[in-house]
Amino acid sequence: MGSERTEYKRQWCLRNPEKAKAYKRKERYGLTSEEHASLLNEQGGTCALCVGPPTCVDHDHVTGVVRGLLCVGCNFALGHYERLLDCGVTKYLRRTNGKTRKRVC
Repeated sequence: MGSERTEYKRQWCLRNPEKAKAYKRKERYGLTSEEHASLLNEQGGTCALCVGPPTCVDHDHVTGVVRGLLCVGCNFALGHYERLLDCGVTKYLRRTNGKTRKRVC
């Protein structure tokens, strides 16, 4: 029974890709279709960081607050950046700023 339901859901998502995306955005981020369209319009139809197509919902992983819409590349880079901040990369960059031991390029 469960596998039949899973297959039905998969087929429905394939037949209704926009409805499936809207459902996931609402389920994951609490973002309605109207709010998504408004955010997209505010950003001029592009990624909040570059001019790429905004296919990802960027949100704060602690608070859950939606920050904007990003392209895949910027979303990936921002995720790594946030992890680096947690690892102390900012302290490292401040500590080493201007202290070049050997110029390499």
